[in-house]
Parts: sequence; C-alpha cells; structure tokens
Amino acid sequence: MYKRSNAVITAYLEMLPKIKAEGNIENMQAAAIGSGMMKEESRKEVIGGWLKLINGNQPKKKMTPDQVKFVMASMGIGITCPKA
Repeated sequence: MYKRSNAVITAYLEMLPKIKAEGNIENMQAAAIGSGMMKEESRKEVIGGWLKLINGNQPKKKMTPDQVKFVMASMGIGITCPKA
C-alpha cells in the first residue's frame, strides 16, 4: 500500500516542474493573444489547441430542432421549429 502511495507522490514531484513550466507558457500565450502581439495564424493555432483540450477532440454535433427548442426555452425564449 505505502509503496504505491510513494510512487504516486514521487511521480507527482517529478512532474511538478514540467506542469509549472507548461502553465507559464500558457500564461505567456494568453497575454500575447490578449495584447494583440501574436500573429493571427499563431493565435488561431493556440486557441484551437485549447479548444481541443476542452472538447476532448470530439467532433461537434448539430443539435436537433427539439434540442434547440429546449435550450432556448431554458433561457426564457420561446420558439417554434419548422416541420421538416
């Protein structure tokens, strides 16, 4: 039991500097994007990478008319969807 716990702690301590460095680079990228210093192509690439992390590389699916109606109704907006 303790050997496994020690291995997890050791792995965490070994990775911590890398995780901190990655966070610092992301902060620099965010500052460059926010200040307008980054070129458009690079900005799209960085933001696209962040979105892939957030979305888990899952393809976006279109909502059905019923799903759209439900989402809009949850925001207090009543709509009628045309019949297909």
